[in-house]
Amino acid sequence: MKEDLAKVHAQKVGQMELPHILADMPFNSLTPILVEAMRQKSEQIGPGDLLREAEAKSEFFGSSAISQKEFCRFQQLYFEGMPDHFESIQLPPVAPLGICTALTKLGQNERLTTIRKSEVISDSTLALAVQAAIRRKQQCASLEGVYGNVSLATFHRLLRLQKFDPVKKWSQHFEILGTITTGRQKGRNSFRNDTLRNHVQMWIDFFDRLNQGGYAYRDILFTFSSVALMEWILETYGVCREEVNQNSLKACYDFFEAYRIPLPRQIETVQEIQNLIPESLFKQLLRFEKEVLEPLRSSNPHIHFRYEMDRKLGLGYFNGVCFHGFASNLRGERFDLIDGGSSDWVGQMLSDKHEVTITSSFGVEVGIAQFRQM
Repeated sequence: MKEDLAKVHAQKVGQMELPHILADMPFNSLTPILVEAMRQKSEQIGPGDLLREAEAKSEFFGSSAISQKEFCRFQQLYFEGMPDHFESIQLPPVAPLGICTALTKLGQNERLTTIRKSEVISDSTLALAVQAAIRRKQQCASLEGVYGNVSLATFHRLLRLQKFDPVKKWSQHFEILGTITTGRQKGRNSFRNDTLRNHVQMWIDFFDRLNQGGYAYRDILFTFSSVALMEWILETYGVCREEVNQNSLKACYDFFEAYRIPLPRQIETVQEIQNLIPESLFKQLLRFEKEVLEPLRSSNPHIHFRYEMDRKLGLGYFNGVCFHGFASNLRGERFDLIDGGSSDWVGQMLSDKHEVTITSSFGVEVGIAQFRQM
């Protein structure tokens, strides 16, 4: 859509090849041209124009409905119990241009790109991956550091350009608590599964602290999905990947129903689908169940855990096992608060296929606004 719009405007000015000409220019030639163009455009803007723009795009330029004081109190509840091996860092407001397109299969159109080879951070976990890669590169400079790991956490305000559901009254900028742990997988060791389990346990403990600190999170559920199994379902049943991605945020879209997929949408144990999926996938999930799900269930009998077979989010983002964390508020309304999973983002930057990265994030804005004790 954005590419078509660019073609329309290029045609209006009689320069159909203008987008391609600009894209082919080296940055040291392109940037001065764009900077000068924006300088001249800014001189055409007056104080009244500023106010009208701010009022017209309140979801973009407006302040959060949550006070900064409450954000700080929420942050403190996390830091009071943050695992000792995590380092809390403050991210900059911008990241290198292409951070989303280089590491994932996400597009650039929903990112606010600057004219100086950068973009406003729209995904703090990707920005954390860059910082983790820098630290891991330094670790791996010595032999004893190769099998070390890095864990980082940060609260950060993200900016997205896509329009959200107006019924939910979400802003295009919002607060996220992002975390990352990255390290080298050795043979068939359980670094990936151990780290996934530790991340989930960290969020369970955080829920407990929140419930003691003035919030009410009830009926907590974690669902797990295998990207390999998701890919097998898409291929086996001829599901259009682009269609799923375009409708991933629409609650009413059900690709299991649309493609008549004869599999259960959610299961408690992989044994339920042993004869319905390839043996190799079954063995992968069985190992995950023994190393992650069973210990979590044993340690947290008050929490619900299950597999989510029909997950729509995460295709082209995670590459291993991913998970969601849900909770209900005192009004009985259910919200998806946590998203996490395994990837190869740091491995890509280090050119090391054995580097495993686990990230997870918590939607702070929703977590505060919808779960205050009444």
